Amino acid sequence: TRGFDVAVLRWIGRHHTPLLDVVALEVTALGAGLTVWVVVAISSVFLWVTRHRYSVLLLWVAMGGAALITRVLKLFFDRPRPEVFPWRTAWADQGSFPSGHATTSMVAYLTLAYLVSRLGPSPALRRLTLAVAAVLILGIGASRLYLGVHYPSDVLAGFAVGFAWATFCALGIEAVRYFRGRRPGMDRVEEDLDAERERELGVRE
Repeated sequence: TRGFDVAVLRWIGRHHTPLLDVVALEVTALGAGLTVWVVVAISSVFLWVTRHRYSVLLLWVAMGGAALITRVLKLFFDRPRPEVFPWRTAWADQGSFPSGHATTSMVAYLTLAYLVSRLGPSPALRRLTLAVAAVLILGIGASRLYLGVHYPSDVLAGFAVGFAWATFCALGIEAVRYFRGRRPGMDRVEEDLDAERERELGVRE
């Protein structure tokens, strides 16, 4: 992917402006570790107080797993950061592949959008929530390219990994909720059937 990666970054490098520099730095901060974890912590408090305990579990498992997966992949691939043009930010550590900002933002904001859409009272609110999450995620990914600290393939890989992990976690929590809620229901059905059999036997006798 190097030819494609370098070509895209060179094109971006020719379109830098002072205003876009400021915007990119502000947007990329929304995907930084401290910002994302603060958002997750505040959301967790709200969900816990409103008795959505499974949602809190989903959020923290998703975020913890994303951090671990990103660290392992960065160490495994150990891809150097791009040097196509001077970086527009002084902060960038670890390997380049996959983008930690892309992975983290995808997991955090997609999971939050999923939770809000489940709790949302109207289809319009659910669509708005997903749209806002999509804009945030794409904007953060684009800011990493604009600042010159990631190749396009880094960001795309981060999106793919984040989406796959967030989806896996959501399906896992839904499965736990389904089977945990199903057992009492099945027990009640079996009790009703036993009671009906006893009544039938009583009538026959």
